[in-house]
Amino acid sequence: MRPIICLGLIVISLLPGLGCVGGQGRSEVQKIEDGDIDLVLSPEISRSRGEPGGIVLLWPRIIPRTEGERLRGPAKALQDRLKAMLEEAFPDRPIDVRPEGERVCMKTGCLAASVGVLIAVKDDNCVAVTLVSEPGRSPQKLTPWAGRVTTALSVPFREPPESSVRIDEFVECDLLPEATVEREQQVKDAVRQAFGP
Repeated sequence: MRPIICLGLIVISLLPGLGCVGGQGRSEVQKIEDGDIDLVLSPEISRSRGEPGGIVLLWPRIIPRTEGERLRGPAKALQDRLKAMLEEAFPDRPIDVRPEGERVCMKTGCLAASVGVLIAVKDDNCVAVTLVSEPGRSPQKLTPWAGRVTTALSVPFREPPESSVRIDEFVECDLLPEATVEREQQVKDAVRQAFGP
């Protein structure tokens, strides 16, 4: 009997629905559970779904995207600020901090509550809006964090939140971490609600 040779990487990259487990195609969820995350995810999607009861802290979403490299420092500073704030407010919750670029949960949603931040940029000025979602394919709750903005209360799962934000006043991008202190409690309250009952 001749052995069966599986060309997994080639076949899957060309035909996403096919795989070599038991000779049957695998769903996207099965691929993720089998560890084949790199085969189904774009660079901006979190490679982790987090732990139930925990928090996935996503990399900031920078708009316009062309400012991503220039705003790397302020983006990291805001993510660090969120991490410190969440660790203080929720010391018993595991926090999964995602690396640069991973700014959204995968199509199946995160297992944990997810927390991110939208940074809108114009020249050297910015605004920041936190994005908090319950586990799964849940809407994103928007909370102004730095600068003055008018936003929708929430936007559907994985919809671009920037389309629901009107900017009234910017702050200097380098001052974002300091500018967020005043609204810290509102962000904590939004995260606490995302944990559910």
